[in-house]
Amino acid sequence: MRSLILSAIALLGRSVVGEVINLDTTVSDGPVEWETKSKEVGLLGMSKVFPVNQASTDCWYFDFISTSSDYSALLILVQVGTQQIFDTGNTTIRTSLKGTYADGSSFTVGINAEDITFREPEDKTFGLDFGTELKIDASSSLLPNPVWRIDINSSSADVYGSLTVKSIAPAHVPCSLDGVGVDELLTPQIAWTNSVPDGDGTADLMIQGKPLNLKGLGYVDKIWTGVQSAGTWQYWYWGHTRLGPYSFVFYQVQPTNDTLKTMAYITKDGKPLIADCVADDVLTIESYGENSIFPPVTGTPAPSGLTIRYDLGCEGIFNINLTTQGVLSDTLIQVFAYGTTVGGMEGEEVYHGNGTYEVNQPPVV
Repeated sequence: MRSLILSAIALLGRSVVGEVINLDTTVSDGPVEWETKSKEVGLLGMSKVFPVNQASTDCWYFDFISTSSDYSALLILVQVGTQQIFDTGNTTIRTSLKGTYADGSSFTVGINAEDITFREPEDKTFGLDFGTELKIDASSSLLPNPVWRIDINSSSADVYGSLTVKSIAPAHVPCSLDGVGVDELLTPQIAWTNSVPDGDGTADLMIQGKPLNLKGLGYVDKIWTGVQSAGTWQYWYWGHTRLGPYSFVFYQVQPTNDTLKTMAYITKDGKPLIADCVADDVLTIESYGENSIFPPVTGTPAPSGLTIRYDLGCEGIFNINLTTQGVLSDTLIQVFAYGTTVGGMEGEEVYHGNGTYEVNQPPVV
């Protein structure tokens, strides 16, 4: 079984020249502007915070899950800013790669950069250059099936190769599909969008002379804030899977001083069935087996799995059982894990698939 983690953090100042945004290691000590409602259709994957200060962060998240029997998986996190929504442990422009191969051996390598450049032209394509050794490119999100690509050419880390994901499901925000003026807030302090809820993914990497090859599912989202958010949530569950014709994404967040927020997104054959926020008794998420502590507490390892039940009313009940196969990241405040899924509409055909989930536990403040 193989897994890989790629993460990056930056402390950045920002300058804009035309359609190119350049960021260096300067941190602003003033206020920031951060987007909480979409300005146009097709901008969900763009940078959202300007400038970066001590309270802000802007993150891009990718994962890739093998659909073959080796269950290999890949997580990529690019974080721009000083505040840690995710416990990544770095405070400079750095990309870290950690993982294990099928033979049980593991590796830890890093890619450093002095600057980051965003390319955000009017055609709504997107690009990110992490120094000269890593770059991300996305085709226009207005296309029916946009493609995201990551290229790594790092002589310093001895890592080379590329990853791609082609979307098969439309983008969305927490409580609706993409649109002009739709609310991007997951909580009052944190925003979130999902550019690729489900896609066909491939990874072909050579890491210090060893290959990591993966073909299966791909996924892209982003999360950001322009205010101090540490201590503003108690826990959250997030995950996604593909089961036969269905693509499913869920998010359940318990803010510290607010009501539980539950989000559900389902498509069938690429067409949306639901993209909405729902009552917490409509969509229930429970961990089971070993480490099934609720609510989760800081440092809790991955559970044996999750069960998800979504009551669609007259349409029926959608059930998912996700069994943990491996852990992508296990830190003090969150666990990313992946595994196999079984489920579908209750009383109808049962499908088998793969999925990824996160249990984000109370942050240390």
